[in-house]
Amino acid sequence: MLKTYHYALPRQAGSEALSNILRAAGLPFLCTPVPTLERCYYDSFDWRLYAANLLLFSEKSRDGRVRLRLRELDSGFDLVAIDVTDIPCFAAEMPRGVMRDRLLPVLKGRRLLPLAHLTGRRDEFRVFDAERKTVMRACVERHRVDTGDRQVRLRERVEVTPVRGFTEPLHAVLPLLERYPESQVLEGDLFDEALQILDRHPLDYHARPTLKVERGDTVGAAARAIFLHLLGVIEANEDGVRQELDADFLHDLRVALRRTRTLLREMHHILSAPHFAHYRDEFTWLASITGPVRDLDVQLEASARYADLLEPAQASQHQDIEALRGLLRSQRTAQRRFLLEGLASSRYRSLKKGWRALLEAQERWTGAECDEPAVEAALAMMRHRHARVMERGEKLDAQSADKNFHAMRKQVKRLRYLIELFDGALAAHRAHGVLTNLKALQKVLGEHQDFAVHIAVLEQIQESCATQDRPSPAVRVIAPLLDQLRERRRAVAEDFASVFSRFAKDEKARKKLFRVPSDADHQESAQ
Repeated sequence: MLKTYHYALPRQAGSEALSNILRAAGLPFLCTPVPTLERCYYDSFDWRLYAANLLLFSEKSRDGRVRLRLRELDSGFDLVAIDVTDIPCFAAEMPRGVMRDRLLPVLKGRRLLPLAHLTGRRDEFRVFDAERKTVMRACVERHRVDTGDRQVRLRERVEVTPVRGFTEPLHAVLPLLERYPESQVLEGDLFDEALQILDRHPLDYHARPTLKVERGDTVGAAARAIFLHLLGVIEANEDGVRQELDADFLHDLRVALRRTRTLLREMHHILSAPHFAHYRDEFTWLASITGPVRDLDVQLEASARYADLLEPAQASQHQDIEALRGLLRSQRTAQRRFLLEGLASSRYRSLKKGWRALLEAQERWTGAECDEPAVEAALAMMRHRHARVMERGEKLDAQSADKNFHAMRKQVKRLRYLIELFDGALAAHRAHGVLTNLKALQKVLGEHQDFAVHIAVLEQIQESCATQDRPSPAVRVIAPLLDQLRERRRAVAEDFASVFSRFAKDEKARKKLFRVPSDADHQESAQ
């Protein structure tokens, strides 16, 4: 595969050195200076582009033109470049074309955030043959990175990029570059060097704990490490929630919160002291102030497809649906105000400060119960939660109440969280079958819950409109929407039985999963 090669040369020697090397190799070239260049790199908060081997950056020239480039990270090749007037916040806001098509499946609803801002200049070299055909490209980069309080000079960098079908010029130039006095082969893009100066590390955010539980760990030490990670996730997403950068900040905060509550609940016999009971109550409060906004985010996203549920050809249909979306947005605004007040409250600050202090007090996580082996304790929790899932699932049918489906969904989510949090306690290479069926079960229960929430919110709006002298036009579409949503909820409820049956019958995989791994299991998993 073709790739770009990076070298550092002595300061202020790059363009002259590269010119001399090209002449020594007998290669004609043309050098074009590009002065006063501003470059800004972008990615999502959770590094989705970097994880997908993509690098997105903008370049603003002295004449004000802005070009957005999408580059393959490992090869250094530009995949696509477009001219823009403003940097889009989301992939969906980009002009239709290759750039949008490549970014949208990766970023989805995540906002693009600026990660590193550079200023500098570049000398571009086009190497050509006797027929004036381009056979190689190179450039010399001179940049400074903005750290917020000062500008830090980066190394002068030479980048050499081959042209497909022409390998001789590259093979002639690279040895000369490597032998040049004080030259140094560089690994990674200019972006990687800028991140080092900014003390940023790619892929440094993980919403899910990456702790691997070893057989010698105690359950107290393992739980403490997991709780600390989850608290870090909650705190990392706070600013994104406050600034409303994108909906996934609140989603990740909520998932970390649910995982925290699940582990506190499952370890109630181990963490039974009054201070742990206090934090179980406090995290329940935090869930109560973050849940309504998240529910309305999901409903607003789904409401964009409400027109597909109704009979076409009603002239006022889209206007009525937009009026309904306006009511949903108004509800979300009110609930978001309540959420922000909670995040700004002394109660929330005390929750975080006190919980962190408790987590950092190592002596609180030792003792008879906390010193139990983590693997055995984790597996006991999973077996107990699995039994609850089976007990509730066997009682559910298509006519069961929404609250019973919701209770089942919570049991399933708690089991999945335990498996994910303590995956190192399992014969992890054998977890795939159980997790596949568990995720399918969670999916159908999640769909049922979404319909139930949509129905409850619409019924509330319908009831409110009935008491108004001049109700919103939205009331005209609520009744037919409710009919369609109830029908879909019924269909999902009927699907539950077959999905649960597949999960319940997978006894062989479950027995393998919920037993203490042997030495052979660990060796096989490591391979």
